Amino acid sequence: MTALVQDMIIVHRVFRREFEQTSTLVRKVQDRDTGRAGVVGEHLELLLNLLHHHHETEDELLWPRLQERLPARIESFASLESEHANLALLIARVTDGLAQWRKSADISARETLASSIDELRRPMIEHLDHEESILPVCAEALSQDEWNKLGERALGGLGVPKSLLVLAAMHEECPEEEWAQFTVLLPPPIQAAYEREAVELYAPYIERVRTA
Repeated sequence: MTALVQDMIIVHRVFRREFEQTSTLVRKVQDRDTGRAGVVGEHLELLLNLLHHHHETEDELLWPRLQERLPARIESFASLESEHANLALLIARVTDGLAQWRKSADISARETLASSIDELRRPMIEHLDHEESILPVCAEALSQDEWNKLGERALGGLGVPKSLLVLAAMHEECPEEEWAQFTVLLPPPIQAAYEREAVELYAPYIERVRTA
């Protein structure tokens, strides 16, 4: 078994880029500007949900299979699971801070939220690096169908419109050859929906998010 696992690298680029940018965008929102806080907050909520579903899917579908098939490396996989548990606490803290900030958009709530994003980013990036270090193992241990189900499950938790936004965000910094290798593995209905709708959805969405 040798699976193509590059989609993990692609979605990790989104996490690295968007959490860093969103921390900056939060800090740029003016005191009491609840309209702008709503726009940035909606984007942050999407990122948090994506990260949650990404980790939840790995916990349910990836680590158990790897532990079963590669028992000699069980400690490494258990370490990744433990990192998920720690990140879940930080995700919850950001989620709580986001809820408070969206209500008032005041400076205190803004700074609390931005700081909590930064506190999440550091261990998140270390975790992403750790996950990427075991991708060769994943490629050998899982079939392509088993691997594909991880992405389908994670995106499926977001619903179709949000999934298309995520796919477009993945495409943003993706070389075309790499993107072509990834999209050929998508279910045909998702491929068709992406080609038909994603650009029109994403361009105005991300412009609104990034325009301070």
